[in-house]
Amino acid sequence: MLEGKGTFCRCGQQHCDLPGLLFSAALMPDFWKRGIHAAVVGSVAAESGFRDGGTIDDGAGAVRKMTNEMELAEELAELKARYERVNSLYQVGNVIHSTLDSQEALQLILAEAVRLMRASSGSVVLINPTTGFLEILASKGLPEKAAELRLRVGEGITGWVARAGKAARIGDVSRDLRYIMIRPDVRSELAVPLEVNGEVRGVLNVDSERRDAFTANDQELLEAFTIQTTKVIHNT
Repeated sequence: MLEGKGTFCRCGQQHCDLPGLLFSAALMPDFWKRGIHAAVVGSVAAESGFRDGGTIDDGAGAVRKMTNEMELAEELAELKARYERVNSLYQVGNVIHSTLDSQEALQLILAEAVRLMRASSGSVVLINPTTGFLEILASKGLPEKAAELRLRVGEGITGWVARAGKAARIGDVSRDLRYIMIRPDVRSELAVPLEVNGEVRGVLNVDSERRDAFTANDQELLEAFTIQTTKVIHNT
């Protein structure tokens, strides 16, 4: 047995700390369950080897195997997420080409963006060429009264994005003075500009009830969705 501070089971024998760090697998995807199962097997094998007279090298080999299994699970999760995102963009593109209803197309794009980024709400906001105000053309998860909202360019986070022509990823909207509340439970926001021929025509926006909900990868995906969105609003 290796010397050091470890945990003790009921029989009083010293054991590896790893089992004490494991949490319930009931809430995990299958590929994580397989990875953690392999990790536990590797850990037990390493400890058993020490008790049975195995060497440190035997234990190190088991730990390396455990690490490789966990890294593989992470890679599989990332590949699955990438596939789902690419497939979603492909499906959205197909629907856009198959429908003449711009409102229906915008709702589909928004619904997919909200779903893929695990957002709680979202909107497509366009600049009215007559009034100059930002108006919600499509929404998901917002209260009905939100459709009546009118923002000046530069007003709120959405208006700032429309004026600056740059994305805004806000981890905690309560700390951002630009934020205008529509839903009291929103904690974070991601908004990207919609440009047609170099001119900002509106903003694609998603919200979450979790702080720091959106990553740089989410921003990249939402920007990819703007390509499909601008194809629709170009003819709106």
